[in-house]
Amino acid sequence: KYVANQVAAKVISKNDGLWYTNIVMSAGSEDGVKENSLVINGDGLVGIVTEVSSNYSKAITLLDTTSSVSFKLSRDSKSKGIITTGTSNREKGLLQGYMLDSDYDVLPGDSVVTSGLGLYPKDIVIGEVTKVTEDKSKSLKYVVVKPNVNFKSVDNV
Repeated sequence: KYVANQVAAKVISKNDGLWYTNIVMSAGSEDGVKENSLVINGDGLVGIVTEVSSNYSKAITLLDTTSSVSFKLSRDSKSKGIITTGTSNREKGLLQGYMLDSDYDVLPGDSVVTSGLGLYPKDIVIGEVTKVTEDKSKSLKYVVVKPNVNFKSVDNV
């Protein structure tokens, strides 16, 4: 399991709207926060730090359209995919993505965690698959993921 220097912070500002895609936190470089630091809470992955000053930092959440994260299924670490949130699902507070191989057996109810590729260490909880759609013409399996984090009420990270 991923363990790093952890800094507790309060969310002091959020973007307008129902679902939070950008947040400002009460911890900055003086607290050890760096650009690309992970933002997590007790429910799972919230997002990643994009800007740091001495006493505060800004982050994008997984609901931000510029955010992407590689994932794997908890029950089968060979089944990997990428979360690339689109605006249609973001309006409902859901994440969407696709499997890297259309042969992967992915089902609603499957638990999704970070895969360890890219900026995010492996095994941080993301959420649960709620829908799987196959596009045979592109040989792709798309997934909709309900995040564990409630992006309506992210207050402490």
